[in-house]
Amino acid sequence: MPLHISPYIRAGDIQRAQALSKVKDECDPRLRSDCDVAIPESYAGFLTVDQELGKHLFFWFFPSQSNASAPLNIWLNGGPGVTSMLGLFWENGPLRPKHRKKATPKPGESKHRSYAWLNVSIYQEFVPRETSWVGPFSMLYIDNPVSTGYSYVERENPNEFFTQSSYAEDLYQFVEQFYLLFPNYWTKQLYIGGQSYAGKYVPALAYRIHQAIRRGQSEIPLTGIYMGGPFYAPEIMLPSRAEYLYSTGAFSRAENNRALYETREYLKQSYSGGIDRHKEELADAMLKTFFNVGIPSRDNYVTGEAVDYIAVQDIMRSARVRQAVHAGNRTFNSITDSKQDNKFNFDFLSSTRQKMEVLLDMGYKILIFNGDFDAITTSRMVEEALLQTYWIGLEEYLDASREIWYGPRNDKTDPKKAGGNRQMYGFVTRTRNLCRVVVHGAGHQVPHDQPDITLMMMQQFAHTGCIDLPTNRST
Repeated sequence: MPLHISPYIRAGDIQRAQALSKVKDECDPRLRSDCDVAIPESYAGFLTVDQELGKHLFFWFFPSQSNASAPLNIWLNGGPGVTSMLGLFWENGPLRPKHRKKATPKPGESKHRSYAWLNVSIYQEFVPRETSWVGPFSMLYIDNPVSTGYSYVERENPNEFFTQSSYAEDLYQFVEQFYLLFPNYWTKQLYIGGQSYAGKYVPALAYRIHQAIRRGQSEIPLTGIYMGGPFYAPEIMLPSRAEYLYSTGAFSRAENNRALYETREYLKQSYSGGIDRHKEELADAMLKTFFNVGIPSRDNYVTGEAVDYIAVQDIMRSARVRQAVHAGNRTFNSITDSKQDNKFNFDFLSSTRQKMEVLLDMGYKILIFNGDFDAITTSRMVEEALLQTYWIGLEEYLDASREIWYGPRNDKTDPKKAGGNRQMYGFVTRTRNLCRVVVHGAGHQVPHDQPDITLMMMQQFAHTGCIDLPTNRST
């Protein structure tokens, strides 16, 4: 059975709740010769966020072992419907899938079964990540919303759709319980973040917490938010999506114009309440335009590396990890099925722009970043959204310039020594409490593509609110 921690929290038995949620890895290298990697000290289980419907959100929490005052970072993946364990194993957690050289399928064996076509992982195995956010930060990964990853609902309403208010409330109830479970985090900074479709989840949750704080209903120490390639204003961002492929030469002028027309028609029909069938046809046409480009990967236009959802799924489904994280008999999927996708029909075009405006105006630290090789949520898309996010610092942002972010050369990211003793990390604009960063060489999965630079970015954001550039201006 899955471990439900909320009953122990409600009973005030916090010590037992913590003890039960501690990850228990039977494959300990200190005890067994066939185990070469230990799971770091961590906690996992399910918090019930709606008792009436039986909504249970799964989490995996890695407290910092090296910094007693480390901020707490919440990480949410997007999709919609992508597990946040992708962030753990693919992007910034202490473990990653074990890599191997490309294999040749055995006679009669499919490419899928041998993973030769993925060329990235060995079935169910993982190794320590060289550059992890755990240490400088305590990392809390939450499968959100329900029916994502290991999270589930017992009494699902087939007519209920996901909305900002519904998943924000679920996450808010989760966070309140988390602080009861780990009360020593009340005194540490809290940053809420994630990537892509989490551009909906993150501002929605932060705004819900902000409201509770203003009403005197919560003391959650919300300090700021951080979002990578955030899809937070679809009505503004979608029309600009094709321009990246046009600027790189992957789209002709005719293809760019067709994509723009299809997108505008789709938005017009959607916001005017047009015929559902017509909207579906427009959506299909729009998606085919973007997905049938023929480039190796939209995650990273240059490297062509795609996310290995199967590797993460295999790890989380393995008997070792399932038992360690107290998942019981629950089913895990890296990406939700089409049935669950349909529950986002009304949310897909909703915007969190107004919530972002409030958070910016109230002075919360805001980090917005993306990779310059991202063909999913491009720099132009993010910029268009920011230019129409109306907050007190907008006029300053409109007049601001980009500054080049230089740093010491890294043999892993700049092996050709193209920049001498230093290399370009990206581009930065700071306006009041808004920090805007474009990470050079990264695609949609920014922490995966540029782990060292991204960790540096996060540490400087937590410390000073943005990238500390003055020392980088010298030649």
